[in-house]
Amino acid sequence: MLPKINDMLFIVPDHASPEDGVYKARVTEVDSKSIWFELPIQEGTARSSKFSHERLEISFVQADGMKYSFFTKVSGSKQDGILMLAVPKPKAAEIRKLQRRAYLRVKADLELKVHNADEPTQEVRTIDISGGGLSFTAQKRWKLTPDQQLQCTLYLPQKLGEHDYISFSGKVVRTESRTEVTELVMMEFEAITDIEREKIIRYCFDKQIEDRRRLRG
Repeated sequence: MLPKINDMLFIVPDHASPEDGVYKARVTEVDSKSIWFELPIQEGTARSSKFSHERLEISFVQADGMKYSFFTKVSGSKQDGILMLAVPKPKAAEIRKLQRRAYLRVKADLELKVHNADEPTQEVRTIDISGGGLSFTAQKRWKLTPDQQLQCTLYLPQKLGEHDYISFSGKVVRTESRTEVTELVMMEFEAITDIEREKIIRYCFDKQIEDRRRLRG
């Protein structure tokens, strides 16, 4: 249940405001007492920090897609080709399981273009999204069916008002009627690069943190 070498850590200072971005760092070493990682870089700004005296929330995702987090402080640093920071290995009781799904899913109103065979490209809005798939509202007249393959382009917002354009192939899992003319379509990603999936996972983590802080007021 602990991070392993090459796992990505998502780091948020305890005092951070909703406007602050999440920092990320890759695990470089794990010894009997500490987890070592590269100097954290803030998403969207490329700013780095040593977090010398700050309380941190560190999140990570294991190979089975389960997300965990723990609170800690930086306990040391060393230079070995690159600058590395260390935090103490958390005890099992200090680690929280944050999500039971394979991937963290968040509500998200995002623009999605759906390319369906010989039909004209349709522009829709997503309802929610995760690293494994998304859902959106569609017209019943499109006659989407389970197992149907769709080519899609997702517009994913980034810091500073920029967008990433993520192309992927998805498979309709199921549909649910919403009104006389619309239905909810649940789709899982079929063909998507690891880099593009990681962008979506990172967006979901950032969105969850932003929503949680908004609720705190």
